[in-house]
Amino acid sequence: MQNETIVMLAVISAFMQVIVQLLGVVKAFIEWNTARQKVKGSDRSRRSKPKKKTK
Repeated sequence: MQNETIVMLAVISAFMQVIVQLLGVVKAFIEWNTARQKVKGSDRSRRSKPKKKTK
């Protein structure tokens, strides 16, 4: 009985560790995507307006 309990707790802890690591990957991906979107937005705001031709 005691060995089964230890094995079950080890399996549960391994499963929870995998879930936490996957959540970390998702968080890192969201942060990377947000940073990439901010760079795109700042590029658009830095563009100069088209110059009008003078005759």
